[in-house]
Amino acid sequence: MNEPAATKVNASPIASLHPLVLRPWFIFVNAAMAIALASVAGARWVASRRGRDPEHLAREAAQRSVRESIAQMDAAVKETDTPKFFLFARHLVQQRLAIQWSVSPGEVTSAAIGQRLNGEGEDLRALFRAADEAAYTGRSFTAADLRHWHDTVTQQLQRLQSL
Repeated sequence: MNEPAATKVNASPIASLHPLVLRPWFIFVNAAMAIALASVAGARWVASRRGRDPEHLAREAAQRSVRESIAQMDAAVKETDTPKFFLFARHLVQQRLAIQWSVSPGEVTSAAIGQRLNGEGEDLRALFRAADEAAYTGRSFTAADLRHWHDTVTQQLQRLQSL
């Protein structure tokens, strides 16, 4: 009459009748996946929208132009090419200020710098004068002069970013 333990009739294969979807760990995992999915979808939506924003595209193009001008200006210093250096230095300053002031680069002139920076941009105005002098009179600067101008432009651009 002794029944073996392996053949118990009362043993149920279901541990609980509590549904899986109501268990806290199941709810947490699904909520985490839903949040991750919503985050990725939101990020993609913002990226696609930003990719079509004309102002954002214009800012990116201007930033790209600034980086290219810096590289060209550095190369001109190494080559001691006065006209090329001042061309790109002026272009760099115009691009950076145009971004900051939300105007076209052509509107950034020596006079505009004087007005907008309230006399603070004298080094930049001197750069514009030297660029005009190099372009129109053919004046050449020494390598030391170009390095000095390069350092001046770099310092002024860093100062402008902090304004």
